[in-house]
Amino acid sequence: MEILDSPKFSESILKNLERMDKKPRKDYEKIKKLFPENLCILGGYVRDSILNTINGYNFPINDLDIIAFDNNFKKKISCFPKKSMSRFGGLKLKYSDGKTNFSTDIFSTGNILYLNQNPHLEKNMKNILDGIDLTTSAFAYGICENKIYCHASGLRDISRREINILNDNSIIPSTLSRLIIHTDKLKFKIGEAGKNYIKRNYNPEIDVDIIKFLEYKEVPYLFPLVKEGLESILK
Repeated sequence: MEILDSPKFSESILKNLERMDKKPRKDYEKIKKLFPENLCILGGYVRDSILNTINGYNFPINDLDIIAFDNNFKKKISCFPKKSMSRFGGLKLKYSDGKTNFSTDIFSTGNILYLNQNPHLEKNMKNILDGIDLTTSAFAYGICENKIYCHASGLRDISRREINILNDNSIIPSTLSRLIIHTDKLKFKIGEAGKNYIKRNYNPEIDVDIIKFLEYKEVPYLFPLVKEGLESILK
């Protein structure tokens, strides 16, 4: 794990947080008050803010993933409506203004599959980043300490403009989908580790599970893109 000591990157993240619409911004502030310590933003929100700084990318950031290091997580999030509870034990808050959609996912270290599958590992940021599926998603921003953390392969791959597999996990449909969708969004190439993962794990029989994942993410229309991308690697 590395710490990115760049005020420009941190400023970019903070600016994006400030630009959020009123309702998600209000819930974000509420979450910060519930968990005044050890609260981090994970994944694409951090990466895209960094890419905006170094490459001038201007992606629409439509989701915010937050992890809380708190043993009283379930009790604290009970102040939110029950309908906001996700199937994974955290919160999924959805917002829409009729034109754009935005979602905030909040979860605890107890909701992370990689840590649950490896109970001997300490529940810290290093091991959380090690358990992320894609290299270019292995970024985190510590809200309280105003620090950016990343896996070394994440920083390497955004400089190479490619995406690879970091954690060769068993959640195959979602990882395959995310690999293709992120490649298309970022206009990156798929690295050798990513190609090998597809060749080992993709076959048409799991299309139904890919569709289920995309439906859960509310992007079922992306299935043709995902399937075409996967099949192109197999040729």
